[in-house]
Amino acid sequence: EMVQCYSNRAGCHLMLFQTAVKRDDRLMVHHLRSCRSDCSTAIEILSSVKHLELTQQQRQTCILKCHMKRASAYSHLGELSDALEDLGTAMQTLKTNPEIQDKVHKLIALLKDGRSKSELTETIEKSMKNGDRAATRRNLDIAVRKFPLDTKLRATNAQWLVENQSYKQALWETTMAMSILDDKYRVDIDEEKETTLKDSMKNVQDRQKLRSRVLSLRASAYAGMLEYGEALKNYELALGLFPTHPGLQKATENIQMLIKAEEYGRKSSELFAKYKYYKASHVLTSFLKKIHLPHLHIGVLCNRASCFLATRQYEKCIQDCSRALNLHTVLKQQEDQNGKLDAAKCVDWIRTIHVRRGTALCWQGKLEEGLHDYEEALRLQLEIDTSRHSSSDPSIDEASSKSIEVIKADISMIKRQLCHDG
Repeated sequence: EMVQCYSNRAGCHLMLFQTAVKRDDRLMVHHLRSCRSDCSTAIEILSSVKHLELTQQQRQTCILKCHMKRASAYSHLGELSDALEDLGTAMQTLKTNPEIQDKVHKLIALLKDGRSKSELTETIEKSMKNGDRAATRRNLDIAVRKFPLDTKLRATNAQWLVENQSYKQALWETTMAMSILDDKYRVDIDEEKETTLKDSMKNVQDRQKLRSRVLSLRASAYAGMLEYGEALKNYELALGLFPTHPGLQKATENIQMLIKAEEYGRKSSELFAKYKYYKASHVLTSFLKKIHLPHLHIGVLCNRASCFLATRQYEKCIQDCSRALNLHTVLKQQEDQNGKLDAAKCVDWIRTIHVRRGTALCWQGKLEEGLHDYEEALRLQLEIDTSRHSSSDPSIDEASSKSIEVIKADISMIKRQLCHDG
């Protein structure tokens, strides 16, 4: 029973390590060391104590599981030779297991790569500078697997992931980096190397700057996942460690504005749903005045145009639609934006804007201009339909088909009216 307890507890530690991001658990390194320790204890008992109430088969199965769990812990801690030894022991029992064979081959390849940490770092910096994404990704994978407890490498990897919009993976990397920074055992080792007060202070400052960088990358990952509350919390922590950093100050202000933007958006949607169109338009006007993030203004102008359309303020509706289209053109041409445009979302917005402007123009009796907007909306809807053709969600395909049918029906009606007037 004691052996089983050690083995199960090792499995729990490994599971806690794997699911650390969900719980914001910064004890990832602790879980790995505990898993390694519990597996070693279980293996030692199984190997040395002969009179256990276990059959030979049960003993072998338990030893195998412990070696596999410990190999995983060793691998994540950067103890690759020990991990390979445990996997080799496991292979003696499961000789034809493709999963174990694959892990063994990968570990052997890593051990054969004789590059030092500094050499790998130099190679990564060079490939990043040259814009070689494939080489950067390949060398980052090697570096992080060979030196998994190096916080700077974890931060560099997280930065690459954020830049390439792999936000969930970036969040995992930053959680691991924070766990390494919070690891008391490692801090004690570092402090043993400190010989003077000056060195000690420099080490503390360097550690604070690194922690600030990791926190800011963690905030960027949360922001990319639209979890602005968590992003703000991490930016504020990073700013507390490095208050003079101009980039952090700007990023924190942007997130604060995004949170306010969400509040304005939620309030205007609630008012619109209650048919309080004038109040909704006033909230959206406040949004445009107070939230200085132009990439969000396209959607806001589109929504305010809907309020104007509902209250038969057709000229104001046309003005907002035209302003949104012009803003979209300008932002697409600008390289340095306050925020990134979401291409897929923008196509949806622009399609809707053309429909609303077309409707307002038709109500003003400008059928030819309205027809032009509707035809452009149909073209964009067909483009959306083509891009989503491979969607596995049938409800998306159905909604797209209905939109096409509605726009086509409106176009036919406008053309009939033009023929009648002609």
